[in-house]
Amino acid sequence: MSKYKYSLYGYHAIEKADITINGITVLSGENGCGKSTLSRWLYYIINESNKFDESLYEEFSNQLRGNLHKLFRASREISQSDEFTSYHEVIDQINDQVDIDTLKERYISLVKQFELRLISFLSAEMMKSRKKRIFSYLKISYNDDKILLEKNIAEFFSLLIADFDQKYEELYLNKEKRSLDQLYRFIKRNYLEEDKAPSKIQLSEDGVKLLEKGKFDAPLMIHRAIYIDTPMALSDKAKTLSTHWTDLYEMMISPRGEMPQSGKKVLLRIRRLINGQIIVEDDTFGFNKELHFHREDGLNIPLEKAATGLKAFAYLQRLLENGYLNEETLLLIDEPEAHLHPQWIVEFARLLVLLHKELGLKIMIASHNPDMVAAIQSIAHKEDIIENTCFYQATRSENSLQYTYQNLGSDIKEIFESFNIAISRIQDYGSNNL
Repeated sequence: MSKYKYSLYGYHAIEKADITINGITVLSGENGCGKSTLSRWLYYIINESNKFDESLYEEFSNQLRGNLHKLFRASREISQSDEFTSYHEVIDQINDQVDIDTLKERYISLVKQFELRLISFLSAEMMKSRKKRIFSYLKISYNDDKILLEKNIAEFFSLLIADFDQKYEELYLNKEKRSLDQLYRFIKRNYLEEDKAPSKIQLSEDGVKLLEKGKFDAPLMIHRAIYIDTPMALSDKAKTLSTHWTDLYEMMISPRGEMPQSGKKVLLRIRRLINGQIIVEDDTFGFNKELHFHREDGLNIPLEKAATGLKAFAYLQRLLENGYLNEETLLLIDEPEAHLHPQWIVEFARLLVLLHKELGLKIMIASHNPDMVAAIQSIAHKEDIIENTCFYQATRSENSLQYTYQNLGSDIKEIFESFNIAISRIQDYGSNNL
């Protein structure tokens, strides 16, 4: 099982964080110490480095679609007949990522087809202003001299064909280069991240740095990260408000593969805890899929109307069933205890430990709840995975509003000392006239 080290220095509330991810990692600290920032950027780095080639192709295909869509609109202005049908076929091929030679052949054929149509359009009997309007839209210089105008048309389409080769060469070079700047640009685009990327961030896999000298490599053994910052993300309306909420909802709806055999007893435990299960049904109008809670007594309600605490178990059930929780996944959860009854906190901790033990799932959670922290430590001891469990405490640096994350190993004494400070403050509030 691969080991990971994740480092982030001098970014927002974080002065220094060197985090080991070897099984279950627990980050503890007061509000505003940067726990969510750590989770968010780790989520970005893992996912975008793994799908970097897809993002490059998406950018390439968007540029091709833009070129062809412009021709299609101009073609519809020239003639309302549906002669330009191969446009849709080429768009489908772009979306299906057919081999590049076939795509180029169809692209050039379509461009040539429109070039002939445009030349024929010159002889059409219509107002000159209408012709000039179409040429202006295509950014082709209009000229009353037909020979010069045909030359301008030929140059325009030659550039359009050359643009394919140029864009594909850029795609190939960027695949080889694997630039960190390009990675961060895709993070900003795909995750709508507005903050500047950290200048001191590192992820290592088995001692090998993955972000080095302006380039990056994707982890070999972790293929995806799933980030859950609130169970409220599971509402139908909320899923469009954030990229990672959308990703989570889609994973809960759409199976990726079969659930590992070792996950069946974990799944059974979840169903017993919630006295039912989460299933996918058609919505009221039959157009979309939505999540429903089916209780053992026959109750059937949309998941977004179920108790918030139940949703924490809902995402574990659906992600497990759909094949997303395995040794290739890192699960990141912010404050999973926030909406849970104390008894369910312990049960949730037990599920996390079992998911790591049975499936090899790597987990990093942020928590400032003593029951959650103690339960993970105790159950990890019982299940004999304490060596794969690591606790961190964020402490404020002297003369600074930034925090350093201390590696406590499997010892949670310092975390509980910080909880005791809060208890003593409560006692002070009760004994003084405030």
